[in-house]
Amino acid sequence: MIEALGIEIAVIRKKGGGTQIELRGGERVGQAESSWLYRFMVVEELNLRDETPIRITAGQEDTPGVLVSFREGVLIVALEKDLGPQIAAARLVTNDSFLVERLKERLGK
Repeated sequence: MIEALGIEIAVIRKKGGGTQIELRGGERVGQAESSWLYRFMVVEELNLRDETPIRITAGQEDTPGVLVSFREGVLIVALEKDLGPQIAAARLVTNDSFLVERLKERLGK
């Protein structure tokens, strides 16, 4: 079973790792520990889970982070880098393999 989960993770990564979303009009709304919190308004319906690992690309900056929440069209992310007070445009990529990776880790213990 652990081997099958490894194969599933490889397939997800080969397909690009996850959902890609174009974002506009982000603003920094705070800081928590060593992360910077940003809010984006999203019009489209998305199926996103809290605590999903993400990457945000804005201009030449590419930084990892975590999806904090997505409720009623408001997306909050915590990023490892401060990208400034405003983010005009960005691309968010989710890591859709993280749940399978966690399951594999727990079964391997």
